[in-house]
Amino acid sequence: MPVNAPHVNSSQDRAPLKERSLRVSLQPHPLTQDLSGRRLEVSLTPDERGVTLRYLWLGSSAEILWPGHNADSARGIRPERRDFLWHHTCGEWFIGEVGSPGYIEFNFSPSGHWAAYRFADYRQSLGDLAWQGPPPEIEFSLEPQRAELCARVPWAALASLAAEPLRDWQLGFTCVVERGATGPGVAAGALEYWAVTHPRAQPEFHDRLGFSVLW
Repeated sequence: MPVNAPHVNSSQDRAPLKERSLRVSLQPHPLTQDLSGRRLEVSLTPDERGVTLRYLWLGSSAEILWPGHNADSARGIRPERRDFLWHHTCGEWFIGEVGSPGYIEFNFSPSGHWAAYRFADYRQSLGDLAWQGPPPEIEFSLEPQRAELCARVPWAALASLAAEPLRDWQLGFTCVVERGATGPGVAAGALEYWAVTHPRAQPEFHDRLGFSVLW
């Protein structure tokens, strides 16, 4: 059922699937090494409604292109599901069960747009992830030396991972950063790839070895 269907209460709404909060630091891939000294952190907090993820950028915000928040961005666009958000600055979240090759992926843009996908195995797409209930809610704040994206994902969106008995989940916290032209040698639109771990010589967020946080 599509995400804009009427919301129906279920056991997933009444009780959290997981109860432990997490906080991790992201590192740039060596091939897209950040030279600005910025730091990226992601925290995860569950409650009775779902999971709240906070992507925190510390460092000069002027060096990054923020979709929906740049001088030439269109204003008043209603947030919606959109593909290719990873072509620009966005936070990403990967979730798979221990012992299962399948996984799901969320993308969260500072513009408020979002995406969610299902995979049977490594890059074997099953299309959009759909669920009964509300879509993710995204808030974004921007300051000269700090930016934060808050994404709230309802438990209903994670129902495909709720088989009994509930297994451990393997999480991948990642982020794409699109650079602005801020100095010599920095090309506008260059992408940096950030993650907790980088298992390959090339940036690759879908590698299951990068789902390195157990929950």
